[in-house]
Amino acid sequence: MATPAAEQVRQEAAAPKRPDLYSRLSVPGASVTHHERWVSVDALRAIAALMVLVSHAGLLALAEPVGVAKQASRLGVGVWIFFAASGYLIAGPFLRALLEGRRTPPVRRYAVRRAVRILPAYWVALAAILLLVTGSALSRWWQLPVHGLLLQGLVPGELKSFFLVAWSLAVEAIFYVLVPLGAWGVQRLVRGRPVPLDRLIGGVLGLWSVAFAISVTLALAFPLQAGHTLPGGVQVLDLVGSLANFCPGMLVFLAVTAGTDPTSRWWRRYAAVASRPLPTLTVAGALLLAATQLPFETSHLAGAAQGPMLGIASGLILATFVYGGWTRRLARVLAPIGLISYGVYLWHWVILSALVHHKVSIVSGLGLPATGVRVAVLVALTLPVALLSWLLIERPLLRRTAGWERRSSARAAARLRRDEVPEARSLAGGGQTALPASTRP
Repeated sequence: MATPAAEQVRQEAAAPKRPDLYSRLSVPGASVTHHERWVSVDALRAIAALMVLVSHAGLLALAEPVGVAKQASRLGVGVWIFFAASGYLIAGPFLRALLEGRRTPPVRRYAVRRAVRILPAYWVALAAILLLVTGSALSRWWQLPVHGLLLQGLVPGELKSFFLVAWSLAVEAIFYVLVPLGAWGVQRLVRGRPVPLDRLIGGVLGLWSVAFAISVTLALAFPLQAGHTLPGGVQVLDLVGSLANFCPGMLVFLAVTAGTDPTSRWWRRYAAVASRPLPTLTVAGALLLAATQLPFETSHLAGAAQGPMLGIASGLILATFVYGGWTRRLARVLAPIGLISYGVYLWHWVILSALVHHKVSIVSGLGLPATGVRVAVLVALTLPVALLSWLLIERPLLRRTAGWERRSSARAAARLRRDEVPEARSLAGGGQTALPASTRP
């Protein structure tokens, strides 16, 4: 049973009343939000997707970005906001299970939902970009299944080939696999007992530190060289280092969970930061700006140093949006775009790549007006395609998995009730009083 503090956080995050368009497009959310859509978090998804789109729009000038266009290209750090959100939403149910000392979510159900959410829409976009742009670059039979199953991060030279923006999906896929494995390992270690909140927070901070140390070590051992890729095993370790990107979201989840105890120091610290969006977002913006000024394109070490800065910034941004309240007006506009943000992320690159491949230039200038025009054109071309992806692929499949989850849960509850009846009768027949199901160990 959630305490008033935890319930207040959930209600504040969902405070904006659903816009008509949003409610018509929506489907049940993640289990961490009790399958409710979190309007403010969907608004944050929209911001992250649009940041990435704006960062790439300058390529439509068919010229090297300079000035405003170059600064806009640095908004690609919006990907780290997606990573933080995944840390919160994907790892959250497993962290809650560890805190409560109960079984983690069923792996089969979790895997099906993750696969259905990510792969079908990705496959359609991948097929489109291969047909329209990069198909001629397929030179080996194994490349298609490797990219189709998001394994390109495990193969040297493949991470950003064919479909550039899919590199982040490959990183997410590794996280999806490691979350249940990590939770299982912790449960074995503690023999199923509840893990104290302080210990879990310390574990996530330790994971973040180890991942950062791996990134720095690899950066020092393998300096960035033009035309060279990291060896296979080293690239896998580098991807392990990228798990640090998800730790901020996990920490935000644990801080919110601390709201079950209003006296918790973690809750007080979270509330002190998240309830003040203006100074918090100012600090986050400063960190994002500083991180993008590092020479990460020419230095592995700069890239490693950039990671914690982007992680802290994305965690601060996520914390303010999860706390909610102030996002009400913003969410009315952005939440519907947040629903289709995955399609925006995928299809803006397909459309842009096709235009660039056929040398279609959208405004030749590199100043602010020209940049604005290119962004507007790319948004206008992307949103309808992303909406179709949502309506025809993503939403129908998510509805099917939601129905399957409800039926599976109902069957599991029915089996539990059937198992409890004979046990209760046995206890009664032995002259004992059956304990209520909720108090049994």
